[in-house]
Amino acid sequence: MKFKNIYLSLCFAVALFSCQDEKFSSVDSLNPSEIKTLEDHGIADAEGLALACEGAEDDLVEEVVSIKFKENNVCNWSENGNLDRRNQFVQARYKNSQKIEIPEGSVLCGIAVESKENVAMRYDDFLFFNIEERIMFSSNGLLTTPLTQGLTERTDYINWDFEKVKGLRIQNFNAPAYCLGGAGFCTIPATDTEGIISLSVPNKLLAPLAFELFGKPEIDLDLVATGDNDEEDCMHSALDLEVTLQLLK
Repeated sequence: MKFKNIYLSLCFAVALFSCQDEKFSSVDSLNPSEIKTLEDHGIADAEGLALACEGAEDDLVEEVVSIKFKENNVCNWSENGNLDRRNQFVQARYKNSQKIEIPEGSVLCGIAVESKENVAMRYDDFLFFNIEERIMFSSNGLLTTPLTQGLTERTDYINWDFEKVKGLRIQNFNAPAYCLGGAGFCTIPATDTEGIISLSVPNKLLAPLAFELFGKPEIDLDLVATGDNDEEDCMHSALDLEVTLQLLK
């Protein structure tokens, strides 16, 4: 009888735990019927997404996410597709990646990135910041030239592809930066100089990417540093960023 009572008690405890677990699951996740689709938002294409975001400007929800790219001090010469050292050529790169979550059923209408508490960072030689392999900024605009082949409009995204810049001769270490949308939309310190980083992606330029990414639970943010031949190449100091998302829910 004693063992039977213990058995019944255990069964009751398991049943109670299962009920509680089911309760929490229903709170943490939306019912599929409650998750909005692009059709629910009245969006059929990227242009429609841009118009929907513009029309709902006063109703957009802002969410701030903190991410941290750890310090890097290695170039991994002649490894993982990198070349050996060669002065004044793009020989190697190091990629540091983070992810941010996008709430289900939400439309990404805007994104802004800023150094947390205005903490300065430094890098050497050059730095790229990419969202889903699209270049948001490059600290040296000349390095994007080999990547622009085939683009039909100025507003087209430049896709990051190390194979296309690998071995490229560096014509000017101090060439102006490239920013998606133009120079006024980002702030980047010059190579081997301390400074803050900021980026704001215009709604109309973000719309094609946001349309493509709708429904994806996470998006990739990559920080890529390149080098030619020095010990400190491919380096960047730790970078704490605040990412502000503007969402249409």
